[in-house]
Amino acid sequence: MSASEREARAIRARAVYERGFRSIREGSPDAKEEAVMLLEAWRDFEAKCSEFRRRDDVAAAVTAVEKKMPKRIKRKRPIPSEQGGQMGMEEYYDYIFPEEAGAAPNLKLLEAAMRWKRQKMMAQTAGGDADGGQDAADDEQEQQQQQEEEEERQSEEEQPQEQHEQQQQQDEAD
Repeated sequence: MSASEREARAIRARAVYERGFRSIREGSPDAKEEAVMLLEAWRDFEAKCSEFRRRDDVAAAVTAVEKKMPKRIKRKRPIPSEQGGQMGMEEYYDYIFPEEAGAAPNLKLLEAAMRWKRQKMMAQTAGGDADGGQDAADDEQEQQQQQEEEEERQSEEEQPQEQHEQQQQQDEAD
């Protein structure tokens, strides 16, 4: 098989990956894990194209696919009980794709509002508020939410580092 035939096959395969990714994201947006698996396979495909493509072209193609990769974050959700209440919290991993990151400015605004409210509550508690019991419960709930958000931020920061290390290992293997 000649190099031009390989390149033609790679172009067709790339079109299949693009069509599949677009179909998953548009057709079933909740199928995030499937989209991640497809992107990982696509990235591996692009990395293996180094046999008949220039190293710069391969690196650019791999980078283009990695830009589509989501951030993996840890979240918590309530576990419903049979009585309709809540049994506890369950940790799970969610993926935030780059096109979904547009909502991030709103999250920063929400975080700033929560910090302001927490500071106001602390000032009221220090001043000897008559409703201190409820304020303490609200403060404890806000602290738990802040801790969850901090864990999410940490997991978001760890994801790019893991991808970078994986890329270095692949480059060393080549």
